[in-house]
Amino acid sequence: MVFGFADSSRVVLECPIEGNATYILSGDWQIAVGHSKQYLRDKCPEFCGRVFHRGDRINRIRLA
Repeated sequence: MVFGFADSSRVVLECPIEGNATYILSGDWQIAVGHSKQYLRDKCPEFCGRVFHRGDRINRIRLA
């Protein structure tokens, strides 16, 4: 799932399965979502943040 927000240029990619991670993308996210998460981590780290599904992840997502 991709979530966009009116007050931010970033989007959130979310997989609801426990143990995965939430990805925060900036830049041209429409192209980025066509790539694998591994590709985004390896090739686009400046446009991609990752928050693991542990503890207070909602607050860490907000900060990202």
